[in-house]
Amino acid sequence: MSHLKEIEMRVVSSSASKGKAILFSDTDSTLQTLSNLQKLILQNLNLGQLPVVIQNCENLEILNVEDNNIVHFPGYMPNISNLILNGNRRIDLDQILSCLNPSTLQFLNIGSCNLSQLPSRIADFQKKENIYFGRTCLQKIPVELVFLERMYVTCKYIVK
Repeated sequence: MSHLKEIEMRVVSSSASKGKAILFSDTDSTLQTLSNLQKLILQNLNLGQLPVVIQNCENLEILNVEDNNIVHFPGYMPNISNLILNGNRRIDLDQILSCLNPSTLQFLNIGSCNLSQLPSRIADFQKKENIYFGRTCLQKIPVELVFLERMYVTCKYIVK
C-alpha cells in the first residue's frame, strides 16, 4: 500500500451524501502509510475537516477537496502544487494558505467558496500561475495578483 500514488473518493449523487458525514480517524493506518501519495481526491464527501494524518503524505502534490465543508487544514503541507477548494463555503482561506508553501502552489481553485475578499497573504504565492474565482462574491481583486498568468473570474460585480 505504501507505493500507492493516487486515491480518489467521491460521491456521484449529492443526495447520497446528504446528512451523512464521512470521517477519517486521525489514527487511520491507511493514510499513515501513504508517504508516496501524490494525488488525493476527496470530492463531495461532506467532510468537515481533513484528517490530521494527511500531513504524513509527504509527497502530496494535488489535493481536491471540492464540495465538502472544509474550514481549515490540520497543518503544514509544503508540496501542494494544485489545490481545489471549490464549493467549500466556509473556508478560512488565510489559515489554509498559511499551511502551504508559497514557492510550490501553482493552481488554486476557490470558486463557489463564498468569499467576499482575499487575504493579503495571497500575494506571497508568486509562483501561482492560475487562480479560479468562479461564482464568488469578490468585491475587489487585489492589485497584488498582477503576477498571475491566468485568472478566471465569474462574479456578479466587482468594485474597483
